Amino acid sequence: MNVSWDPPTGRVRVAAPLRVNDEAVRLFTISKLAWIKRQQAKFEGQERQSAREFVSGESHYYQGNRYLLNVIYREGSPAVIIRNNKTMDLYVRPGSDTSERERILTTWYRQRLKEVITPLIAKKARPRCRCRAVFLV
Repeated sequence: MNVSWDPPTGRVRVAAPLRVNDEAVRLFTISKLAWIKRQQAKFEGQERQSAREFVSGESHYYQGNRYLLNVIYREGSPAVIIRNNKTMDLYVRPGSDTSERERILTTWYRQRLKEVITPLIAKKARPRCRCRAVFLV
């Protein structure tokens, strides 16, 4: 039997083979109650990430590095530029709201992901051996 913890929701999951009766599962779960309580206490004590507003001064992450967002209002096409390994400049049109700034940044993240992942997928998709398949009928 196995007890697992789902951090995002805080749910506890007990997995048991079908041949194990309900009473045995209940007793096993009770024996793990101290562990479950510790996990719940840890979960409650964790810092939560605040909702993003996509304003200057917020921390945003890219490839594991933290950048301070600098929102720059200007006419022209939106853009995201990483500057000096500390700052992420987000160029948006004047009057753009939170959802528009979020959409621009999310689109940028997806474009960067495609640039990085496409060669990796191509590399993994190559045949591993240089052989020819021959089918005999």
